[in-house]
Amino acid sequence: MNPQSNNIKVLVEKVKTDLYNRIELNSLIEKTYQIALSFLKANFKTKLQFLKSDNRNIEDIAMDSIIPLFIKTTNGKLGLQNSIDAWKEDLNSEVNASYFISKLIWKRVEQTVTNILKERDPIFNKILKTLNTCITNNNLRKERYFGTVIIQPEGSEEFYGQLISAEKFNRIPNKVFGLKQMELFNTLFSYLAEETNYSIAVPLNLLVQKVKDFYTYKYEAKFDESYYSCPEIIYKDIILDGLKSIEKKLELFYVAKNKLSNVESEMIISSFHDIAEDVMHGGMKGSLFLYLQHFNKSLTRETFYSKYHHIMNYLLSNFKSSIAENIQY
Repeated sequence: MNPQSNNIKVLVEKVKTDLYNRIELNSLIEKTYQIALSFLKANFKTKLQFLKSDNRNIEDIAMDSIIPLFIKTTNGKLGLQNSIDAWKEDLNSEVNASYFISKLIWKRVEQTVTNILKERDPIFNKILKTLNTCITNNNLRKERYFGTVIIQPEGSEEFYGQLISAEKFNRIPNKVFGLKQMELFNTLFSYLAEETNYSIAVPLNLLVQKVKDFYTYKYEAKFDESYYSCPEIIYKDIILDGLKSIEKKLELFYVAKNKLSNVESEMIISSFHDIAEDVMHGGMKGSLFLYLQHFNKSLTRETFYSKYHHIMNYLLSNFKSSIAENIQY
């Protein structure tokens, strides 16, 4: 193998000029995969259990993150080539080229993980959408810092400071996360400025999870409403409404029309009760097949995909839509 195939600067230059061969491209794919895998292991330890399913593991997630970089886009270039063209700094040294590749991969991994969280957790998705709207409408600065999406006050300069750790962020008083969107951001900015030595930058995904945790715990612990300035979001009631809708659809459209037996219907609704419980506490932890197999140990993948997958996938889509429509955050 050409020793230059291990030199990221040379590999990036060859991709940029469209002069790479298959061996060189494979070498770059392997390097980016290893960066993605290392970043996942180092930064998503607490989330990995929620990202796994029977057919998706950390290696799959790492590969999913980098694949778009090595597929040709509508302009005929690799995704990586487009990223190189958009990069405004020099790539004329091994250090600069390695930094570019690492930053690009961190961004791709963070996007992939966020998409998985949104897919598995409709409550997370709803809160994230609402906060993103608030960020846009109020001209807050949004950027990525070593793979983490951070939010800064309007007019902030490019971030170069020290970002608050997940451990320290989780120590912020819980009542803060019950505030309305802009009040929430302003309170967090003030807290970071006055109570910590960290820069004024809020990690977005951590914030979304804390907001969700606040309302989930608030319902269960019956907090004094006088502590908070926003109306209560009763997630459990919303999820129970979604489950009732699933039960109704199963009865009217499947059991009544002899598409499913009563036993099969009960098996499916039991699966959705487990899904709902997981959505309340972090998001779906497995595939629809595994949820259903829990109530029918003899169920095979072949039977599931031929008989139940379409029905459960349809019900899951409706379940997610119902949650999104009813959460008024």
